Amino acid sequence: MLDSGGFQHLKGREVNYSPEDLARFGKESEAERLFSLDFPPRSYHQDFGLLSKKNFGNYVRMSKIMDVIPIVHAPPELARKEIKLLKPLHPQYVGVGGLVPSLRGAMKMTLETINIANKELPDAKIHLLGFGAPKIGAEYLKKAYSVDYGGWRTAAATSYLLTPNGYRKIGTRNKNGHAARPDRNEQRLIREVCRRIGLNRRSLPYDFGARAIFNAYVAMRVINGKPLKCG
Repeated sequence: MLDSGGFQHLKGREVNYSPEDLARFGKESEAERLFSLDFPPRSYHQDFGLLSKKNFGNYVRMSKIMDVIPIVHAPPELARKEIKLLKPLHPQYVGVGGLVPSLRGAMKMTLETINIANKELPDAKIHLLGFGAPKIGAEYLKKAYSVDYGGWRTAAATSYLLTPNGYRKIGTRNKNGHAARPDRNEQRLIREVCRRIGLNRRSLPYDFGARAIFNAYVAMRVINGKPLKCG
């Protein structure tokens, strides 16, 4: 699967290639499937009718060149409009994109969108975009055919560890970061994980590689429905 780069739209960056350009690049790269060039919502106040038609149009244009995975987006109001356009085409795969976590009520509406996609597109294989963090919950991960998640790697680079309760600051870098220090129960869990996978606990504050291995292990446990427990 090859990503479209449409998420750059949320960061205020201009997408300066056409859907056809992207599809031809995907075909030349010999990707099995390519995610449609989508534009996630920036706020709750956008014209969702217009946005859904724009995303659907990109999917149709790209599908003429190679196998493309359409994407539906939270909030539910937008997802329903996108799904209504997609249903007659019976897509084999569908990606589900969540809202930016900083938006109020983002997680609740994202989980509702996953439910809608499963109900309205029962024959499609659902791929969750960026949903490996602990807060998504094993219940929703089980509703997906596949997921992708790169937060474990970014967290390691900023001196964070991934725990069942979220990210925890472990090093001296990123002193103004939002994550709390691990509490006693989390400290015990960190020591236990290090013991299981053969890491030196004392290396975690200083060694990106050690943090990356730790976070990857915890993320895979979450994705496989075997989350660790603190305390």
